[in-house]
Amino acid sequence: MAYISFVAECGPIYDIKKRLGVVSRSRNGWTKELNLVAWNDGEPRYELRSWSPDHSRMGKGISLSVAEMGSLLGILGDVIGSIPDEQGSLAGEENVPAGQALAGQVL
Repeated sequence: MAYISFVAECGPIYDIKKRLGVVSRSRNGWTKELNLVAWNDGEPRYELRSWSPDHSRMGKGISLSVAEMGSLLGILGDVIGSIPDEQGSLAGEENVPAGQALAGQVL
């Protein structure tokens, strides 16, 4: 059963099969979401795009097959440790005062 089915005026038919998560929200109520969406009765694909609050309008986004999503997850897994957190530390890195080494490290 579709979460939302919609036929846009002179546009494609889409069914949001599953809402997977909200990535961000704007002040005007639009959300950037990851969803599983079927377009024109096709196979569902992973979609990352902006949606109006009632999901009747959408912004530009990307559509990924299951295989493409698997590739993206692999890439994200490889780079996730190189994304600094709010304090500037990398994921899994301990915060150490300047001039002090972690056990076993040489400065």
